[in-house]
Amino acid sequence: MSQVKNQDSLKKAEEYARLIRAELIAIENKNEVLDVINSSDTVADAQSNLEARFNLDPEQSKRIVEMRFINFSRQRVNETRQAYNQALAQISELKG
Repeated sequence: MSQVKNQDSLKKAEEYARLIRAELIAIENKNEVLDVINSSDTVADAQSNLEARFNLDPEQSKRIVEMRFINFSRQRVNETRQAYNQALAQISELKG
C-alpha cells in the first residue's frame, strides 16, 4: 500500500511541477509570451501558438493564457520559483 501511495504522490508532484514550469516559462519570456497572445486572433489560437513556440501541452498553454499580470510581480516570481524547486525536490525524494 505504501508503494501505491508513493506512486500517487509522485504523479501529483510531477503534474504540479509541469504546470508550475509553464508559469516559469511565461515569467522568463513574458515579452515574447505577451506578443504571441496579442498577435493571436482567439484564445484557442493563442494557446496553439504558445504550444508551438514553447513546446507546451494544452494544459500548460491554458495555464499561461489564464495567468494574471500580478503573477509577474517580483514577489510572485520568487514564490513561483520556490514552489517549482520544492516540487522538484519532492519528485527527487519520491523517486528515491
